[in-house]
Amino acid sequence: MKPIKHLLFIAICLVFSYVIIDSVQHIQAEIYHRNGFIKKERGYPKLANIDFNKASKLIPWENHYRLQFAKSLEATASKFSNEYQYYINLAIKEYETLIESDPLNPWFKARLGLIYHDLYKKTPTNKTYQQLAQTFAKAATDSDPQNPLFTLHYAHFLYTYNNLEESKRYYLKTLAYDNDLTEAHFNIAAIYDQENNSTNAIKHHKIVNKQLLKMEARYRKNPTLETIKQKIERFQNSRIRVAEYYLKNNNNERAYETIKLIPISVEKYELLASYYEQQNQASTAISLYNQLKKSIENDIKKTTSPQRIQSLEKKLSAYDQKINQLAQ
Repeated sequence: MKPIKHLLFIAICLVFSYVIIDSVQHIQAEIYHRNGFIKKERGYPKLANIDFNKASKLIPWENHYRLQFAKSLEATASKFSNEYQYYINLAIKEYETLIESDPLNPWFKARLGLIYHDLYKKTPTNKTYQQLAQTFAKAATDSDPQNPLFTLHYAHFLYTYNNLEESKRYYLKTLAYDNDLTEAHFNIAAIYDQENNSTNAIKHHKIVNKQLLKMEARYRKNPTLETIKQKIERFQNSRIRVAEYYLKNNNNERAYETIKLIPISVEKYELLASYYEQQNQASTAISLYNQLKKSIENDIKKTTSPQRIQSLEKKLSAYDQKINQLAQ
């Protein structure tokens, strides 16, 4: 009996030792992870890499730590452009390890697709990066085919690579899953514009306009939301397109209401001038065209690009023509 008791005692000791060591490793990994997170947030990604790497090595089967390490390597590559290739290659290796350990997880594939897309933007002659970006984005979509974020992500790549028909198909898939994704409406409207399909384009531009009002309400409540501000600025083109549509169809009241919402810009003044022209208020339209002329003349003085100058002079000529027509 004694040998059995001794063996049982040893086994219990080993189990408890394993549990204690494992618990200590988990605690230590959490400490490294927390320290890495703090350093990364304070703008020291290289120091954060050391802590995230230690956490990843302590608990190699826990993908969460490795993912944070990979993201930190990406942040380092972005911050130190002269070392970009070195750190982005390290990040790629970490994502490849994550995909190998969990091949069904679409997020790892999506992140790797974004990295290759960024590499392709930096070196557009390297078509291998484009192909890899598309492959991993498609793989993420295939892993979770009804997730609108992945179909949107893949549609963006296709759109960027000028595969308009296929990108349109994936934007429509995205909207079938989530009709509130403004980016999908905005980009598919741009595709329809390129195809001269104004009916479908305006339908999506109008939806963007409605969603813009909600974004602006959110931003007024919290002006620190920088990402919302950037989206608001980007999506203004939909307002311009809708205002043009209303003017073209002599729906002047709705055109004016839409124009009022557009931030101060050349496009806003051009639309206002067109509105007053249609309202037979020639003097107001002429005044706006004169203001636009002054703005263009100032831009011509500041630019040195011959192509830009030629484009601006063409606009000046168009404004002069409008003014002469209105003055008659």
